[in-house]
Amino acid sequence: MLLSFYVTIYIFAKHYFKPKKEIMNKIKILVGFILLSTVTTYAQLTSAAIAIDDNNEVKIAKELIDKYMSKEKSANDPKGWYYKGYIYERIATSNDEAIRKLDADPLTKSVEGYSKSISLDKPNGEWAKKSKEKSTNLWPVVYNKGIEYYQASQFSDALRMMELSQNLKPSDTTSYVNAALIALQAKDYAFAKKTYYKLLELNKNPNYYRNLMYAIQELPKKTKQDTLDADEEMLKVVQMARKEFPKDPNLMAQEVNLYISAKRQNEAIAKLTEAIETDPSNAKLYYFNLGILHKQLNEDAKAKDYFQKSLKIDSLAEESNYMMGLMLMEEGDAINKKLNKMTYQQSISPAGKKEEDRREALYRKAIPYFEKSYRVNKDPKLKIQLEELYKRFKMNDKLSKLK
Repeated sequence: MLLSFYVTIYIFAKHYFKPKKEIMNKIKILVGFILLSTVTTYAQLTSAAIAIDDNNEVKIAKELIDKYMSKEKSANDPKGWYYKGYIYERIATSNDEAIRKLDADPLTKSVEGYSKSISLDKPNGEWAKKSKEKSTNLWPVVYNKGIEYYQASQFSDALRMMELSQNLKPSDTTSYVNAALIALQAKDYAFAKKTYYKLLELNKNPNYYRNLMYAIQELPKKTKQDTLDADEEMLKVVQMARKEFPKDPNLMAQEVNLYISAKRQNEAIAKLTEAIETDPSNAKLYYFNLGILHKQLNEDAKAKDYFQKSLKIDSLAEESNYMMGLMLMEEGDAINKKLNKMTYQQSISPAGKKEEDRREALYRKAIPYFEKSYRVNKDPKLKIQLEELYKRFKMNDKLSKLK
């Protein structure tokens, strides 16, 4: 009775006497104060509903719903949470600046209200249905606010809005995609990692796997174990990706690189051999990597064989040419160490002379490989190497033309 009496006073005064604005505001404040201080807890909710639904009185509705939701027994009321969501949505979307200033972060409270109402009510309950409908309508408001923050380079606020929009439409990938990209730009790799994992639950996309691995790689590592754990996690991610996209060449390459980083050469060799069959267009690169892996395993003959296979595809392949030249130089250096351990008599013997000739032949054989590599990449260190070889074999014409 008391509630109806006070609400009736307010509505009657507003719609029939039509007093001046300042008088009406005083009446509004008086009625709101009386409602806040005198009515029962549930009556506060009813009054909030009347204020917002029937009379468009956002400020009074806010005060009433705040009072109601502050009570412990209101925490599990889906209707209360619905009205909190709705009232704070009205604050956030009001054209009246004074109304918008009623709360510093009304969108967060609105999303919270609708989400709580949905979770507390029955799946097909009245307040769950209403909250879902309101959430759908609120989504573009929250999402666009996130874009607005992003364009202003306010990345933390942009991510907060994107996360809220995910709560409103949890099965829509739009907010997740944009949140992940914003997080990468903001170098918030933990947020990006979390978001890409969620995205992959919604949609298996090779780019999501790649960006997830990038986020994991870029996360700060304080210890060696952190690095090892990150490598292991990235390997698990790329293995999941390969199951979904077995013929994706970029994922193949990433898997091989991770095996190489983990010093699991035999597994990397197996994957590269598979990759050559699956993706022959990149065979030159795969052959080069196989050469590197066999060299790491001290299987020099196999390594040179794969570098040569790479060069058969592209005779000017810079890295394969360089590795062939380097391996020939290393063979020559090994003979040189052997010669240095010989006595003078041994070094001038036929056997010693034969070893010396072998060394020089290997050094000379390295020159064309280095020249082809240098033609593609003017590496200063390689230039010094060529200068020394030209001087050694008195190739003065080549030395004078070397730039």
